[in-house]
Amino acid sequence: MKKALLSLVIASGALSLSNTAKAASYILQYSDTYGDVAMVYLTTGISGYTDGSELVISGTLTLNSSMNSDAYLGTYTLVAGGPASTDYFMAPGKEYVYFDNLFYPNQNAGAGVHGYGAPDPSYLSYGGLLFNKSESPYSISLFGSGVKAKDYGLWVNDYNTGAGIYKADSTGTLVPEASSFAILGVAMIGGVFFRRRAIAAA
Repeated sequence: MKKALLSLVIASGALSLSNTAKAASYILQYSDTYGDVAMVYLTTGISGYTDGSELVISGTLTLNSSMNSDAYLGTYTLVAGGPASTDYFMAPGKEYVYFDNLFYPNQNAGAGVHGYGAPDPSYLSYGGLLFNKSESPYSISLFGSGVKAKDYGLWVNDYNTGAGIYKADSTGTLVPEASSFAILGVAMIGGVFFRRRAIAAA
């Protein structure tokens, strides 16, 4: 009975570690020549595609600086959607943006299933990520722009007017924090350690 219970505990632990290893967290900095500066925090899971993508399941974008308007500043929360291309209407019957909430750690978004418009290297497709702010008419699209030297774009949408306010995609950059890509590796190492301890105990 004890042996059976131990096996169950080990199996449960292994499953938990397996699920943890499938998730990853990323911290990225965005800036562009329009004066936009933002911090982006993402948690990803499995996208279901075999193109190297991960589905962003939660996250925030904090716009700390903007030359366009201080009204746009603040923290925006990820809008649920993806991995298929998802339409987001800025107002009923008005203009819409589309997004897929896919993140490509290997910067191969251009070769992904929604690769149109985004060259390699890029962490985001042209659909990219969508965030909105509580009790605010604004939402923000962050995407791989794929226009010559323009690497990433940030587009503010206004629910009141049902249109995009501005598209700051002039030489935008998206840079990962050095520690953010190490989190998944640590989780995997932890899984190997647990497995070795379990084998030794047996």
